[in-house]
Amino acid sequence: MKKLFFLIHILFSTVLFSQEYFYTTTNTNFLNKTIRNTGRIILGYDFDAAAKLQVYENSATTTMALIGNNKGRMELIVASASGHGNPWAQQGDAIIRNLGGSKNLHFHMPNTNFTDPNSDTSTPNSPGITQIRFSDLTNKSTLVLFNTGKVTIGTDQYDNSDYRLFVKDGIKTEKIKVELASTNGWADYVFHDDYELMPLHEVESYIIENKHLPNMPSAEEIVAEGGFELKEMNVKLLEKIEELTLYIIEQNKRIELLEKRLNEK
Repeated sequence: MKKLFFLIHILFSTVLFSQEYFYTTTNTNFLNKTIRNTGRIILGYDFDAAAKLQVYENSATTTMALIGNNKGRMELIVASASGHGNPWAQQGDAIIRNLGGSKNLHFHMPNTNFTDPNSDTSTPNSPGITQIRFSDLTNKSTLVLFNTGKVTIGTDQYDNSDYRLFVKDGIKTEKIKVELASTNGWADYVFHDDYELMPLHEVESYIIENKHLPNMPSAEEIVAEGGFELKEMNVKLLEKIEELTLYIIEQNKRIELLEKRLNEK
């Protein structure tokens, strides 16, 4: 009985006071798995003494951590070579992927600030704002996703308009498609019989007085309003083109009439 109590005492002391609760080798440079009494868990090589949980392979082998169940699994991978974990991955890239199940990934901000009437989300710096930010040591706001549904690129600031996307320094793209809510949103009304085309002498007077075309914003107005709507401006420009077409048709009719009268003499 004394021997049994002695063995239990030795086992208890080992568990309570040891630096490492279990491991597969006594060489600390090649520990495979370790739980330390400082609250650290190490799987593989102990690379960073400040890390509480480590999964590290001290070689060029692809390293993967997995969380999942029988409905799907999420993997965090560091690729050892191009194409590992992702067909477009390069060596050393970190990859998050969902295998099995829905294949979807969610980045969720668990708050109701945007829908809470008592929460202030009026500006990007308001207390009710939460965000997911992509950045590096040089660029603070490479991409920022806000709980208001707004997205900023190159900045973390936006205004209180209804716009969703704010991009600093401009957008370069191959295509932009602007949808119309109805056919009334286009400038074909210029060709309707009830459209009142301003006489050219009135257009001239308007330009002399205002220094811009009728039904077009001035430069001062655009600056004061913080820019212009692309769709609205395209409609206005088309309106002027169609008006110009009507002026040309009218002038052509007058020219033809004058030519006819000259030929009759």
